[in-house]
This record gives sequence, C-alpha cells and structure tokens, in this order.
Amino acid sequence: MFETLFFQSEKQNRKRCIKYFADVLHEIKHSHIIVTDSDETVSMDDTSNIFFETSGLLNKKDKIKEIFKTHGITYDGFARAYTEYLSIPENIFKNACTETAKKAKIRQDWSSFLEHNTTPIIFVTAGIMDIWKQIIKYHKWQNIILIGSHDNIIISPSVKGDLIKKLKKNDKKVLAFGDSRLDCPMLIESNVGYVIPNIRGSIGVSNIVKNYPHIRQITMEYPKIPDVQSCMFKDAIKSFFDTRY
Repeated sequence: MFETLFFQSEKQNRKRCIKYFADVLHEIKHSHIIVTDSDETVSMDDTSNIFFETSGLLNKKDKIKEIFKTHGITYDGFARAYTEYLSIPENIFKNACTETAKKAKIRQDWSSFLEHNTTPIIFVTAGIMDIWKQIIKYHKWQNIILIGSHDNIIISPSVKGDLIKKLKKNDKKVLAFGDSRLDCPMLIESNVGYVIPNIRGSIGVSNIVKNYPHIRQITMEYPKIPDVQSCMFKDAIKSFFDTRY
C-alpha cells in the first residue's frame, strides 16, 4: 500500500507541495501574512490524541508512534503515518474528526484573536487535516487558509520551511508560530518567528533557535523555554503589522 500511494521521493513530494502552495496562495493580496502550526500551537494539545480516544483506535495510535520511532520525523515517517489514517473506515474517520473538533481546547489568546480576525492566516498541519477543517468550521473562524497532507502531498518539517520560502519569494512578509522541532524550518525561514511552548516544554527547540535572533517565544498556558526571549501574543501581532521590512 505504501509503495502504491507514495511512490515519489521526498524531492518529488516537495515539488508537488510547491505547486500546491502556488495554487492555494495565489489570491492572497496582503503583504503581511501569519502562518501558524496547528496542533499544540493553536490548540493546547495534540488533537490526534483526542481523535484516537474518540474513535477507540488506540492500536492505530500505537502503530503510528512506532512508525515515527523507526523512521523519525521525516518525509518517510509522515508518509507512512498518513497511510495509516487512510486505512481507517470513512464513517469512523469522519465521526471522530467531528467529535474531536468539539472537544479540542483552543489556546485563549488564539481564540480571542481568531474571533475578530480580518486578515488571511495560514494554518499548516502535519497532522490530520480533516480535524482542523472541522475545528475551523465549528468555531466559525474567518479568513483561514488550511494547508495539510492530502492525496499524494505530505506535509513534513522541510515542506513547512518551503511554504515560507514560497511566500517570501512572492514578496510576502511572514510571521510564523510553532511549538516544536517540527516547526523550526518554518520559524527559521520567517521574517519573525515565535515558539509557543507546549506541555512538554518544546523539547530541543531552544538549542535550535538560539542562533536566530528573529525567533522569540510567547508563553501562554505552559512554562517558558529557558534562554529564549519572550513577549506577549498581542504585542507580537501588533509589532509585526506595524513594522516596515
């Protein structure tokens, strides 16, 4: 099954993603764009955990954990994990996504901001895209562009970085948010990047971002990451839109 669905190499996948980005982003007219990871950045927790508990497919969760343990947080790992999601019966999958959307806890700062947002925001997820479709629908958020794995396109950490490069190539200024090492390529490529610490303390992030002064952190529900400059969420947003780059 894996060979049938994902016959392309990582290089081929990245090329397909660049075309996908071009198709999705061509109508954005704003010069300043916010790009954010979804799970544990906008939501407090990883929504896939809620998904597996809701669906009762904890054995599938264990299998996906084993995939990442074996293949790492790589294109190969994410592609193989995606095939596991595809093997879930459609009715179970859809119902679990809907229920997960209702149960997912959104970080308060994000919730307040998104209720009144009037500018395009790109949500990018390497997790289950359909969950975030349902979350956006459930909360009635406007001006959200959702990017995620589908068909033969796999969102991996390197692809997140490619998304930012594509935006900047199109003369966009990018403010990026993320919570983990998966998001570091995206944060590094951004004009301004912010780590939002997750419940595990965003393990390993400080060692990666400490050499990039344009990356700081925003503390919300969980403790600060040591040795990374911090500021408030609302100040980060205001500063980005007020700055001439």
